[in-house]
Amino acid sequence: MTWGTEVVKLGDSNRFGLPYMPFLVVDNGGGSVRLGWPTDSPAIMPNQVTRAKNDRRQYIGDQIEQCPNPSSLFFRRPFDKGYLVNWDVQTQLWNHAFAASGVDPHSPTCDGLVLTEPVLNLPNLRHDTYHAVFEEHGFSSLYSATGSYYASLYFKNVLAPQGDASLRDLAHSPAHVVVDTGHSFTHAIPFFDNQILNYATKRIDVGGKVLTNYLKELVSYRHWNMMDESYVINNVKERVCYVAANFVQELQVAQARPSPLCLQYVLPDFVRSRTGYVRGSAPSGEGGEEQVLPMNNERFSVPELLFRPSDVGIAQAGMPEAVVQAINETPSDLREALYAHVILVGGNARLPGLHARLCAELRALAPDSCRLSVHTCDEPDLAAWRGAAWLAQQQAFPKMVVTKKEYEEYG
Repeated sequence: MTWGTEVVKLGDSNRFGLPYMPFLVVDNGGGSVRLGWPTDSPAIMPNQVTRAKNDRRQYIGDQIEQCPNPSSLFFRRPFDKGYLVNWDVQTQLWNHAFAASGVDPHSPTCDGLVLTEPVLNLPNLRHDTYHAVFEEHGFSSLYSATGSYYASLYFKNVLAPQGDASLRDLAHSPAHVVVDTGHSFTHAIPFFDNQILNYATKRIDVGGKVLTNYLKELVSYRHWNMMDESYVINNVKERVCYVAANFVQELQVAQARPSPLCLQYVLPDFVRSRTGYVRGSAPSGEGGEEQVLPMNNERFSVPELLFRPSDVGIAQAGMPEAVVQAINETPSDLREALYAHVILVGGNARLPGLHARLCAELRALAPDSCRLSVHTCDEPDLAAWRGAAWLAQQQAFPKMVVTKKEYEEYG
């Protein structure tokens, strides 16, 4: 299937004969929500409702920044094990996000919603989503697909025309693999003719949440008790962790005294600093009494779970092996194209070194006769939203949506 490239403009009229308002695009992930009009940059907020230990107030989404003491937080998330199961919480979060963004789903100038859904979503959960979108929030139409599908559209239609020869070739290839490593899971998802090959999709039960929890366990055993400090430790992970090119060699380097890899992470006191900082990079006015967390081999041992889930008792293949297994499940005449067009996206794809390590290990596993290319982008966590935004601007897109009238008629 190919998409036209004619783009609707804000001066055009929609099906109501009113000035055109783009479809609202929502990348509704397990860790965060990215929301905005296709022609704008998305607003990003945590997909969670938070309550502090000694505070009865609920903090919805980005209101966590208003919490005076974000330590020992309790989280309620609409997602559990990668699936949207709590629409009470999700409705709270969407209402807050819509109000903050000035979105009125009931407005006749709003053409509808473009939404992401989990890979291998269950029919009952999809039905709950349609019910919430049409009945609870009052949208007039809905288009829903996986984030990996939208991300592939972004790479093939937005990035490929302005990329190098390998990336330009992706635009014309009938087959590719999306490696989506997010909050709950990591998936290797083969595509053919813009359709997901569900039978070949592979899942690893390791995502950003598992990495954060593992880092909490490591530092609590070795240094400070941080088991209740998910907010703080997640910030530590995002600032100092990276993927080692060679894990064994990196361990040997980390054993030196003093270790050249060790960073001193100053924990937040929630007065001068809310998130903490690496010593030596303190913003102006910070410092004084410091509670320091040494980060040495923890920096690369935690992301190593993406390659060796068995380190925490998960009996599954690592990311490179999962990609190879997914490709080997497909017909043999597709495999060469799949190896040549691997797309790496998701929040964990921001980890320094991940792209290079995946390339190296896939090259060792792939047949020598196959060309291998692994594509990523500067902000891989926004690839799905940008792909959905591109799709929502195509002139043929309004014919692809499910309208509220069709939902009421067919269910």
